[in-house]
Amino acid sequence: MDLLWSAERCVVEIDGPEHRSAVRFAADRQRDVRLQLDGYAVLRFTNAQVLHDVRVVAAQIERFLLGRRRSILEGQPR
Repeated sequence: MDLLWSAERCVVEIDGPEHRSAVRFAADRQRDVRLQLDGYAVLRFTNAQVLHDVRVVAAQIERFLLGRRRSILEGQPR
């Protein structure tokens, strides 16, 4: 995990070129499923997205977190 918001059950993964191999790609997806089964949302971005569009990436993370916080306050299931 690159970033974690435990209260919101949100994981952010930032993938570099090493994540492109078939073995690593499959392992990443298996971990995503395990996290999702445990109630975590997994937001996955590439290094290029972060480097070239950091504002967009940050806005997407913020949008997710605000929505999740709103759901928590309203008592809605995640």
